[in-house]
This record gives sequence, structure tokens and C-alpha cells, in this order.
Amino acid sequence: MSSVVQAANPLPFLLEEERHGDHQATEAILLTFNVDLGFFEARALGVCMSAGARVCVVADASVWSPDPYAARLAGRDYHVGLAVSPGAFHPKLIAVVGPRRALVAVGSGNLTMGGWQHNAETWTVFRADADQAPRALVGIADVLLDISSSLDPIASDALVRAAREIRGLLDRCAHVTDTGHRIIASTQGSIITQLPEGGAEEVWMYAPFHDPRGKGVAAVLQRLRPKRATVMVQPGLTVVVPETLERSLEDSGVAWQVVADGENAAGQPRIYRHGKIIEWTTWTGDRFALTGSPNLSYAALVAHAGHGNTELAVLSPITETLFPPVTPLTVAEVPLVQINPLEARDVDQQGSPIILSAVLTDEGLQLTLARPLSIPATLEVSLRADTPDTWAALGPVAAEIKTPIVSTLTPIPSNSRVRLYDHANEAYSPLMYVTDPNQVAQRRITTRVSSRTASLTPADLWGEDLTILNALASDLADLAADVAATKAPSASAAGPEGPEDTRDPAKDTDTSPWLWLQTAAHHGPGLAVFALGMPAPPATAETENLGWVDQLVNDSEAELIEDTAEYVEADENTPTDSPTAVAPVHTWDLDAVRRQRRRRIEKWTPLVSAVPIASSLIVLRLTLVWWSAGDWDEDDHQPHHLIASMLEEIADRDVDASQQLEECIASLGAVALTMLEDRIDPTNLNETTLSFYRARDKLSYLGLAAQENHVEAYCKFLRMPSGLPLDPGHVMDRVRSWMAEDPLADVVEAVEYEGHTVTRVSARLLRIEGTFSNPEQIAIRAVDRVDDSNLPIGVWAISDRGGWAFVAWDRPDLIRVTQSNGRPMQWRHQRLTSLLGPASSSQSDGLRGVVKHGPLIKRFPVADDMLGKLGVIDPTPS
Repeated sequence: MSSVVQAANPLPFLLEEERHGDHQATEAILLTFNVDLGFFEARALGVCMSAGARVCVVADASVWSPDPYAARLAGRDYHVGLAVSPGAFHPKLIAVVGPRRALVAVGSGNLTMGGWQHNAETWTVFRADADQAPRALVGIADVLLDISSSLDPIASDALVRAAREIRGLLDRCAHVTDTGHRIIASTQGSIITQLPEGGAEEVWMYAPFHDPRGKGVAAVLQRLRPKRATVMVQPGLTVVVPETLERSLEDSGVAWQVVADGENAAGQPRIYRHGKIIEWTTWTGDRFALTGSPNLSYAALVAHAGHGNTELAVLSPITETLFPPVTPLTVAEVPLVQINPLEARDVDQQGSPIILSAVLTDEGLQLTLARPLSIPATLEVSLRADTPDTWAALGPVAAEIKTPIVSTLTPIPSNSRVRLYDHANEAYSPLMYVTDPNQVAQRRITTRVSSRTASLTPADLWGEDLTILNALASDLADLAADVAATKAPSASAAGPEGPEDTRDPAKDTDTSPWLWLQTAAHHGPGLAVFALGMPAPPATAETENLGWVDQLVNDSEAELIEDTAEYVEADENTPTDSPTAVAPVHTWDLDAVRRQRRRRIEKWTPLVSAVPIASSLIVLRLTLVWWSAGDWDEDDHQPHHLIASMLEEIADRDVDASQQLEECIASLGAVALTMLEDRIDPTNLNETTLSFYRARDKLSYLGLAAQENHVEAYCKFLRMPSGLPLDPGHVMDRVRSWMAEDPLADVVEAVEYEGHTVTRVSARLLRIEGTFSNPEQIAIRAVDRVDDSNLPIGVWAISDRGGWAFVAWDRPDLIRVTQSNGRPMQWRHQRLTSLLGPASSSQSDGLRGVVKHGPLIKRFPVADDMLGKLGVIDPTPS
């Protein structure tokens, strides 16, 4: 194992640490400029926790703008804190450390989808264990200690513990070697002054951002004094003023050239190169590279952390160039690209207050502010169980105190959202998530959950042993109690909108960041297979990194996670559905057993809305199997109503599911609806038939998410009324036929059934009025029901509680226009792939396909075009 490697993505190294399976890591520190918490929770949080670590994320306060729908675990499973810097808090660091091993990555990528997946980034990865460690890790420990002094207490303690863990490992290591790598940080002085002075033969430079005066490039040339210089740009993407770049190069007196990124030449897919690199050779033929966070700007390279950015880089000896292929370019071909100088923003001089952290204490909620308030403000709270649009006043925040404590009458659950209302400026601060220090301090991955059904297989449920049913009943009751316990009380104080309780119905708050792992933790691997309609993870080294293993499903109760992926894969007794599985036929004459099964289903049906969604799928699928096996008489309509009721409850749940879970829900829903339709008389509109139609209408919007492989798995153990096995092709045909029906008629019927009023403004415009808290959600659900062949479509949703939304959809463009509480109208644009619909556009990793057009309060041309197609001049409802 090489102790230092260059990489394009840190995730494989995190997975490598997790695969050790010993949970030795104690701390995971992630430093970033910008952060997408939804992406982090989906892709990295679970891996860090599986490695055994407590997790802390630190981001820049000046660009902090979290999506309140994306982060479900902040403050519960990990702490998030903000940092203030005179320029930008700009380091990119991942450190997962413990007494046996340390993994540290220093790079250019932010903790976002782009930084870890889409962009071209550069990372230097350090690995250490008891036998071998690179000496450069001493510099990492020093930087963590330097940064810790400016953070909130929770984040500061985490960084200090990580630094001590690194130093302790180095003290115990048998061979600490000098690999020639040096940690360069602006906390220890100007970046440029930490580079060697002079002696360079040739230098190559690239960064996505140059300062407008070209001082960053000039500083590099002045420090290294090369004979030749090459500056690479991505025309149209690199932020640069061509004239000042040319002037800096000319004034240096060196031979120079400007080149383009050869890996993004004309006709090739264009990848945004976000990786920063300064590479040079010496007269002796040695080659070095500076990689990490610094751009080619004065704030990054010349000013130190006390006056400019907080930056982190690695000076590495290299044997081969890290520079990509290049193509010739003239300065005249480089377009001017300028943006607002985010890196130069000074948080202490901004008008609105900023909360750096919010931590629960015995006295109340302790805030850490970017700066003390000049006048008192009001702290508002949006409880974890409430929609992020619901806010209530919590209490006053005193002026002139940087760490005020706000007393609370009732406990505030972790992961609730708080913000400050600045009365003088009539402005809100960005939200911050409430941290419970006791929760984030726990290393909960080692917690084992005692499940009475952990060793069961589906076949165990077909037998006549009633103790098996009692065990499942006990687990479901315990899960329902656990979920109920996590639902937070309402805030005691009324918000500025008055005392009326406008919260949405309680949400599913107990699904895991790992769909498979949480289901297996609750019910064992056998019933996890049964619930999710997917095989257990295959035990091969090549397939350990399964996309769905670390797929985010919202609202983890981390203490319920009992296994890592390796633990499940290593279990030789992990059962899977047999490819030749057939439906059980209960032919024995045991009326008591059949009666007990029917009673269990009656009691479990209300629990479908009260247990984790995967547990709900077990109940639904078990009902289908027992119905198919003959546990109800043919003329008994009770299973029709029970199954229809379950489907409606599942459709009504605010799960905000991942794509994987949505496919499971939709696929099992399609199987259930097919079984219902096969057993009704469509010419007889009795309550049984109507219950099917209601359930079908409620679930029709999920039709596009049904997957044939899941449908095939869910059809196992089921029979058609003829007695033949249920054919997956028959189910998929029924799905296609449902989706082919008049989508606008379905929309009108479904919305009216929910108690709202629908007006057909035109052939492509609907107006929905009623009592609901989230108009945007109502409109999104409506447009999602419309087939692509009937687009474009526009829907108003107008609540009698105040607030409205207008949603326009014409694949691939989704336009959202919202207004509430007298605030300015906000415009959002998403461009969705062919696999996504509007209902799946707001997922665990945030709004998908977001296209930014500047401030949200401004209209943009794409919206004008869409509204023009629909004949709408102003979306404001009359």
C-alpha cells in the first residue's frame, strides 16, 4: 500500500477504510467551502459512520445556503458548523482517523455532487497505519489545531480530537517516512511564501478562478522565476480577465503560452475542471506540484489566513506530470468571464446575521454567531417533524453576545432548523440545524439491535407456528413506538403568522441512510430481501460498492444501524428468494391459523403509516401472499379494502424517498393493484371496485417508477385467480395501460377526491384551491400525473391558509413559482433527465437538475418561454 497517492475522487479510499470492517475510526472531519448536505448524507456519511467515526462537517459561512429538504441527519448523526474567514474558508480536507489507521485526503473538490462526482478534481491521499505513515500527516494535525480555534465548541473539539489521534498514531507507528510531501496552509502564512524561491525551469498553472488583476499568476512567476510558463484555461468556464492575464505574463519577462484543456476539446463531452495545480520542473530535472484548494488569486496565494482565504494544499514531488493534455490557444480566444467575488466576501461586514452553529444544552439552545447582534433579534424554529416551510417564533436573542443561549419551554429535537429574524432589516438569516451533542458524540455503528425476526426467512411466515407472527407483531409494535417517540412537539410560541397550527401531517421519520442495512437491522436479512424485492448484496470483492447500499433514504435513526455492507456480505446464511420460488398454498385445515393471520393483518394495517416504510412493505407483501394462498374466502372483500387502505396510506406518506426506495414502493404497488384489478368486477361500481380505483389513482403517479426487476421479485409467491403464478409481464402491461389513460382526468378526479376544488382554466392549465400547507407540493403532484405526450402543463395550487404555487412542466424543464407570507415571488428551474419526473425531482440529495439563473426573485427567459406556451402572462393567481 502506497502511503501517498494522487486521485481524482476520495470516495474509493473511504470505502477502502470501511471494508476493513473493524470500525476503528473515531473521527471523520470534512472541511469544505461549499456543501451539499443531501449529497453528503447519501454518499459519504454512511461510509464514515460504518468505519466507526463521529462525523463533523465544517463549511464556509459566507456561501452557506442549505436546502432544508435535503438534510435529514444534520445534528443527529453528525455535526455541521460554519467557519468565518476574512476572505473565504476554502480548504478541502477529508480525515478519517483512529488508533490503527488514518486516511487523509487534501484536494480541490467541495463536498457536493460536482466536487465528488462530476468535475475533474485533484486529490492527494495520505494513508497511515501502525507499520507505515507519511511524515506529512504532522502538518495535517497542525492545520486542524490552527483551524479549531475559530470554530464553535463542538466542531473545535472534533478537530482537536482528530489532530490528537493523528499524532498518537504517528507516535506508535514503526516507520514514519519522509515522502517529500509538505502540507502548505495559509493558517501558517502566505501560501506563496511557503513555495521554494527561484530555481524553476518551466511552470504550468491551472485554476478555475483568477483574480481580476492577475496578481495570483504574477505572484507564482515572481516566486518561482521560471524560464517558461504555461497557463491553461477552459474557455468560457475559467473565470479570468484575458487582458490582465496577458499583462501579468508579459510583465514577468518569461517565455509564455496560454493553452486550452485538451481533454475538453471541441466535439468532446465538456467536463468542468475544478482541480487546481501549479506544477514546475527544476534545472536538475526534478518535478513538483502544488495541488489542493488555492486558486490563482491574490486572496488564495498571497494573503495569509488573517487577511485572505483559509487555504490548504500539498507540495508533492512527482515523477510524471499531473497536467492534462493541452491544445494551443491565443489570448484573443479566451473569453472574459467574471463573477461576484465570493472569495472576497467578509462575513463580518454582511448585513444579515449568520448562525455558525446551534447546540442543545441544559440551559436551552446555544447559538454561535458570526458576529454579535447590534440589536436583539428573534430566533425562529422549524421542528424536525414539520415541513421546512413551517416556522414559529422560539424566543428573543440578545444583542452584543456572540454565543447567546435561548431558553426553550419544550425540548427542541436535533435536526430541527433555526434562523434569526433581523427586525431592523426585515431579513432572515440562513437556517442552521440544531445539534444534540450527545447524539453526534456517539459512535453508534457498533450498536446492535435486538430483533426477534432477525433470523427469519419468508418461508417461516408460511407455516403454522404462531410464535413467528407474534415475533413480527412485537417488532412492528416496537418500531411504531420508536417512530412515534421521534416525532417532535410543536413549538410553544406562535410565529409571526399567528398561533394557527399549519403543520403538515406527521412524516416518516425513521428510515435509514442505507436502505438495505436499516431493513436488515429491523427485521434481519431474510425479511429485508422480502420487503425490498431485491437480492442480498453479493459477496464478491468486485461488487462491494453497490450503488443502492449507500443510497440515502431520509431520516435515519442512526442507533438502529447494526451492520456494515461487509457484515451482511460475509453472512453465509443470508437468504435470497429462490428463482424457482412458487406461491404457498395453505391447504391444511387449520382455521385457527388462518383466522390469526387475518386478525394480524387487520391490526397491522393501521401500522403501515406508523412504521418505517420498508416495514410497511413487509406488511403489504405478506397480505398479498396470504390472500393469494387462500387465507380469505373467495367472496370475502376484506382483503380488497385492507390492501387498498395500505396502498393509500403508503401513497400519502411524506417519505421524500430515494430513487431506489421509490422503485420498491411503485413496483410492489403495481403488483398489489394488479391483484386487486384481477379480482374485481369493473361493471359493478360497489365499494370494493371504488376502493381499487381510489388506490390506483393515488398510486398512478408512481407508475413510471415501477421497475420490471422489482416487479418480478414481488410476483414470487403470488398467484392469479386462475391459480397460475402471477406473471410480471402482466403487471407491467397493467402499469402501461393505467399510464395511457387521460392524465388530466386522473388529476382532476384525484385532487377532487382529496377534498380540493379543481378548475380547468384551459386545456393545459388547472387551478387547485383548498386547505393545504404546501401548495408547491400539491402542484408538483398534479403535474407529475400528466404523461409526457400531454405536455406542457401548468398547475396553480392556492391555499386558503395563504400562499400559492404555480408549477409548469414540459420535459425536460420544470418551472416552480412560489409566494407566501407576503415575500417576493421566487422562481426556480430544474432540467430533469428522462428517468426523472417532477415528483422525484426533490430527493435525499436535494433538488435534482437545478439550473441557476441568478437571484430567485428574478424571472428568466426559460420561464418566459414556458409561460408563453401556456398562455400565462403573470403567474400570480387572480
